[in-house]
Amino acid sequence: MEVPENTVGEYYRQRQLFQQGDRHAILLEPYLTRSGGGYKYAGRCTGHGPTQRGYLQTLRNCAALLNQHEVKITGLDWQELELAALTKDDFVFWTRRTSELTRVLIATFSLTN
Repeated sequence: MEVPENTVGEYYRQRQLFQQGDRHAILLEPYLTRSGGGYKYAGRCTGHGPTQRGYLQTLRNCAALLNQHEVKITGLDWQELELAALTKDDFVFWTRRTSELTRVLIATFSLTN
């Protein structure tokens, strides 16, 4: 995966690809948008975000963690989760934007395999 230069043209190109479900564009959304707020809630990041090199390293680190720990990512609704079955080795992350977070994590994982 390559992280492009953060330009106006690249922002609009990736935003269009994002709307089409492109996995690379999904991964680039936090890099290209202000405070990582996404295309829907934030505009283009102009100089105060991560560097190309820094963001690429972040993606690589995320992929390594996902692979190293054999992470299982599901779209399971928390109300369907069997809480009694969880052990000290389980990690559960809740967020209001779960579907967006899950898309990013799945895309990160699948692009490295």
